[in-house]
Amino acid sequence: MNKRHAMQALLVVLLVAAATPAMAWGPVSHISLSYEAGVKSGFPVSDDLLGAYLAGSTEPDVGLDDGKSEDYGVYHSEDYAKAMEAVAQRRKSPDREILQARAAGMRSHIAGDSAAHGKTGYAEAKIMFPDIQTGLPKHTTNELIVDMIMYDRNKEALKKQSLNFIDVDTLIEIRKEY
Repeated sequence: MNKRHAMQALLVVLLVAAATPAMAWGPVSHISLSYEAGVKSGFPVSDDLLGAYLAGSTEPDVGLDDGKSEDYGVYHSEDYAKAMEAVAQRRKSPDREILQARAAGMRSHIAGDSAAHGKTGYAEAKIMFPDIQTGLPKHTTNELIVDMIMYDRNKEALKKQSLNFIDVDTLIEIRKEY
């Protein structure tokens, strides 16, 4: 594909994104929006905990696949964030602060979802491709487009971050607490 064709394809993607209420946020969008909000208003964690905070801002959606997992309500709840903080209180430093930062990131995810989903529900309800009858292109394409835009907008800043995702043993401990 030459540069001209690449630019035409990008223009089509951007026009579709602009014409559609693309409120489907993938993992890059959640991280980017949490980062942008922190830059603008201040982060709720110190710089050394930013990796756990940003990872927490996308972790509620990890493993959801089509968004219909029975665990959706668990990982998108204030009670789960509280369970994480309860486990954090039993940990020694720095693990305690890392889990607290991750819980703050999860809350930023939940807040972002409430803005994105609003009263109209998920973005797959907003038809992008009316001739396609499956749900996958509707939501996943919106997520991909928004993620690409957010990555492009934040790539230099996010390259400097090292995300600190949760480990399985801690996840199991939090689930038991929940």
